[in-house]
Amino acid sequence: MPPKTLKSKTIVKEKPQEVVEPVPDKNNDRIVLNVGGKKYETFRKTLLQYPDTLLGTIFQDGNKDQLPPVTNGNEYFLDRDGYAFRYIIQFYRLGKILFPTEENRISREALQAEIDYFMLPVGIDDLALSKAGKKAISKVDEFIHALERIFYELVEHFEGSVKLVFSEPDELEIEGVQKHLVAKLKDILNPFQSYAMFILARCGKEVGVYLRENVPELSWQMEFKQDKTQSKQVYEIHMDVQRNLLDGAIFKHSLLGKATAVAQ
Repeated sequence: MPPKTLKSKTIVKEKPQEVVEPVPDKNNDRIVLNVGGKKYETFRKTLLQYPDTLLGTIFQDGNKDQLPPVTNGNEYFLDRDGYAFRYIIQFYRLGKILFPTEENRISREALQAEIDYFMLPVGIDDLALSKAGKKAISKVDEFIHALERIFYELVEHFEGSVKLVFSEPDELEIEGVQKHLVAKLKDILNPFQSYAMFILARCGKEVGVYLRENVPELSWQMEFKQDKTQSKQVYEIHMDVQRNLLDGAIFKHSLLGKATAVAQ
């Protein structure tokens, strides 16, 4: 027998796959800010959230010449108030400054100076108020919510409008609705009689803007009058429910909506 012929095999060597190293994201770099000897650690991307501020600007690519002195690799030195900077970095992290009112180690004036230096879009007047200030704010908010409740009571009782008359000294009249509803609306507004005039005199226009924006079905008009016969000031508020709400929208979306469609 003739010898078998061996078939040659071609061996193809596979090229080793190239390993592509991921490009590091500079925005995720951790940096240390040494502020007056007190160190704060954060991410570059945290500062870049506010590109128009001082730190948001100097840590952008292309602004290396503006960077503060490097003391140790990724550590940058800033010759500013190290304690006050806790509120500055707080702004970058939270978008606001929570300024305590008790046991402060920094004055509002000193903090305002740091806010100005770091070019933060917030003022000292925007910071948290004292406990007394917060209570006053809550009273204003409660009064506005009470006016919202008045509107919802109108809708619930299918009333189209109401006139609220606030006058000195701490008087309230309600006109244009059924008698049983007058008592209910007075119960809502009575807690605010002592300072409703004060709020309306100073920001009545803003109250109307807020209500129109948040209750689009509400029409609001406020009028100031001077009652010369009794020498007192009067604020009249006209609240109207837009007709399309009472005339069709409510019934259209109730159980009667399907019946109306069938009837047509």
